[in-house]
Amino acid sequence: MKKNRAFILPLLVAALLGGCVTGPDNGTENGTGNPYGNPQEYIAQHLKDYSITYAFEGLASGTGTAGAIRTAEGFYCQFGTAGQLFVKNGDTFDVYIGSTDTPMTKSGAAPATQSKVDNSCLTVTETMSQYAEFVSSLQSAGTDKVAGRATNKYTYTATATGFNMSATYWIDKETGVCLKYEYSESLLDRNHRWKKAEATKFVTSGVTLPKHQ
Repeated sequence: MKKNRAFILPLLVAALLGGCVTGPDNGTENGTGNPYGNPQEYIAQHLKDYSITYAFEGLASGTGTAGAIRTAEGFYCQFGTAGQLFVKNGDTFDVYIGSTDTPMTKSGAAPATQSKVDNSCLTVTETMSQYAEFVSSLQSAGTDKVAGRATNKYTYTATATGFNMSATYWIDKETGVCLKYEYSESLLDRNHRWKKAEATKFVTSGVTLPKHQ
């Protein structure tokens, strides 16, 4: 399950995360401006503790689930049934492994740096700001609910000769987190590619890390 940037055809040139996206040469794109500024910064300002689980599906991402839990105490990342827990210990993090059905146990691995923790669950954390690539060109499409949360719905489309792509995002009103997206592209009416993700759980209060010893 990889980030959309690696999935988008070279005909569409994306700016860095949090910046704008320029449509293909001689093509068109729609948009109404940037409602979130830099999505990563917006989310950081509006979200502290959280527990989130996504279900992924698509030709590029494959099918599966991934989730993350973050508190002041540390960070937990899970892919399918496998998980890894990072518990803050000074400037580094102790690493725990095992099932969450029983207390997770400390591994023999060296303490993890903040950078390693940040990179441990990019599938989830990058999905949370998935719309960043097109944030300056989003088109409002109403409101909806995902995982019991109120969301703003946005769309993005771009076209060029023989190329079409579209994306729809459901963004949590309170935190700016992308709780659902659907993405598709086609080139010369073939090589159709698509992927989607949807949060099945998103909690922002009463969050705790898995038990560990």
